[in-house]
Amino acid sequence: MGKRQWMLVLAVLTAQLCSHSFGSAQGRFPGVGSKSEWLKANGFYAEGNIAKEGRDYDKAIAKYREAIAIYGADFHYHYNLALALKLSGQTEIAAQSFRKATQLNPRDWKSWKGLGNCLYKLADYKGAAHAFRVALSCGAPASESGELRKGVAAAVARAH
Repeated sequence: MGKRQWMLVLAVLTAQLCSHSFGSAQGRFPGVGSKSEWLKANGFYAEGNIAKEGRDYDKAIAKYREAIAIYGADFHYHYNLALALKLSGQTEIAAQSFRKATQLNPRDWKSWKGLGNCLYKLADYKGAAHAFRVALSCGAPASESGELRKGVAAAVARAH
């Protein structure tokens, strides 16, 4: 078995056996629905993360969708699906996934930033400005604040 295969096996086992620490990006059961379904979905989520890191976006998208089909209440699944969709050039569908991530966790600035970037690219400048503003209000780190403010300004300028 090659190094990549071992990494995949380790990631899946870790996600399934130690979900309280590593299952989702935050490592915590979202508290909605079945924890056993979430544990099962984490295996697909981990496979999606490995595929995304390897730039195999089609596989990542498929794995994230499998995770969501089993357990759709973890915003991390939708956020990472959105990233993979965006990276594969599927901006409109990525925006839908970012929007779902913001619905599941309205305080995640990264999801709002991702949504803003997609909406800007889709020429929905009012929506993009709103998303960037919300990202700022959700506690985006100082290292991101300047970029988000520029996004707001650019979107507002284009909206008029």
